[in-house]
Amino acid sequence: MDDDVKSAANAMNDRGADLNFEVSVVEGDELEDGLMSPKVRDTLIGAKTAAYGDDDKPVRPMGLCGCFSLAFYQPYFDVDTSDVQQRLMRALVPFKKDPTFAELALKSPDAYGPFWLSTTLIFCLASCSNAASFLDYEGNTDEWSYDFSRLASAYTLVEIFLLGLPMLIWLVGKYFQVPMTLLFLVCLYGYSSIMFIPAAVSICQFCCVHINN
Repeated sequence: MDDDVKSAANAMNDRGADLNFEVSVVEGDELEDGLMSPKVRDTLIGAKTAAYGDDDKPVRPMGLCGCFSLAFYQPYFDVDTSDVQQRLMRALVPFKKDPTFAELALKSPDAYGPFWLSTTLIFCLASCSNAASFLDYEGNTDEWSYDFSRLASAYTLVEIFLLGLPMLIWLVGKYFQVPMTLLFLVCLYGYSSIMFIPAAVSICQFCCVHINN
């Protein structure tokens, strides 16, 4: 039995040589089946603590070039479906409490929801504007072409709303010493953009009815 354990440990060390990970078997250890060696357990717990910290939150790389690492942005995307759904509902019904959107976003602001909401809004604006242009086209429809400049215009408009306005408010808050973080404002404006998605689709339908009449 001990020889099998040592052979398995050596095999794991050979495969994990590039991972800075070592498994060792201490002579005389009396372990029950299914239990992990104390040294291996401490090694795994130490690696987890180095990556996530004591509160199970991912640790961002610090330093001048930390923002160029994907791990730097990982904490801002550390949300699950229930978190996003709850924040979407609070954004649609801002007066609903227990908890409010501000309480949720101030505790742990995220960039996952704002990123996908802004991407969806950009797609809706560009698609709906081109659909209205297609329906309004009076020539041969085979000669109509998609206008990609509308996509660039939608991207610019949404990014100004998502990043420009929060940054402006954050600078004003810094001047008046108001305790607000830039990420909280981006999270707030990002989730609030959900109301513009059905609005863009509704305007497109209105344009279609107006053109057909």
